[in-house]
Amino acid sequence: SYYKNGSTWMDLYDIDDTANFCIKGLVYSKPDIECDDHLSWTDVKAGDTVTGSFAVENVGDSGSLLSWEINDSIDWGEWTFTPSSGDGLSPEDGSIEVQVSVVAPDKKNRDYSGNIVLVNRDDSDDFCIVQISLTTSKNRDLINSHVLQFLEKFPLLEQLLQNLGRYQTN
Repeated sequence: SYYKNGSTWMDLYDIDDTANFCIKGLVYSKPDIECDDHLSWTDVKAGDTVTGSFAVENVGDSGSLLSWEINDSIDWGEWTFTPSSGDGLSPEDGSIEVQVSVVAPDKKNRDYSGNIVLVNRDDSDDFCIVQISLTTSKNRDLINSHVLQFLEKFPLLEQLLQNLGRYQTN
């Protein structure tokens, strides 16, 4: 009629003197969510899609089962998570990979950051955070294209710039 709770032996009779001791002897195992801490992308062309992944696992008590979900509150880019939630993840399963895909915002030469929050559905105080950052690059080809289009409209200006270029190299 005794079971061990942490480092203390407990008498089941004190809990419920009518208890079926076999049933009361089953102790709840607590899951604990953990995940990788960051994802980062640099020099991404605006509007391009980038991918990555991070691991999530249950580091709780042996035999515990974790039900989790992504609490997506990122207000930039278009995000896809596969899977975006899960049930029955035990510590014995190890980690699982969550695949991430994001379409970068259309603004060039910007830094974006935020957090992906994964939450234990049975305990909202149990969560983990994946920090994210993405930097979009300037699209030099687009800039050069606009300059060339401008110069085509003003052939005399184009000639003048070419002559100045020759003058500076001589």
